[in-house]
Amino acid sequence: MPDDDIHTDPIAQPGLRLRLRSESQRLSTQHRQLNTFFGYVAQALERGSLQGARTSFLRFRDALEAHLTLEDTVFFPAFRGLKPDLAELLTKLVEEHEHFRRSLEELHELLARGSAEAFARAFDQLGDKVAEHERVEEEILVKARS
Repeated sequence: MPDDDIHTDPIAQPGLRLRLRSESQRLSTQHRQLNTFFGYVAQALERGSLQGARTSFLRFRDALEAHLTLEDTVFFPAFRGLKPDLAELLTKLVEEHEHFRRSLEELHELLARGSAEAFARAFDQLGDKVAEHERVEEEILVKARS
């Protein structure tokens, strides 16, 4: 009697659940860190410090890219295995990651040109989208724990 079914059923893989639990803690921590970095950029803009905004934005950009990469390579694949019914939602979130990456490039270009007002508007729009994205991810994390 083959045991292949046990190895292909993601629910029967306790390592997957442990990995997901560990990574979900890291994701929540990163969400808080991203919010802090976003605030640094906003504060620099409020002070009228384009150089401060540039420095803070690069930190935010690098942190967001690291976060997106963690989701794309660790969290979402693990979640697909554990909760296949959420595959469509996870695909949508990955597509949003690509949009975020393009937005980060555009924002970097605006800063390079010294377009502070255009940067501030576009950065706020990105912040709203990232906040909604994080809200959906936090809901997924709740489902992962159940």
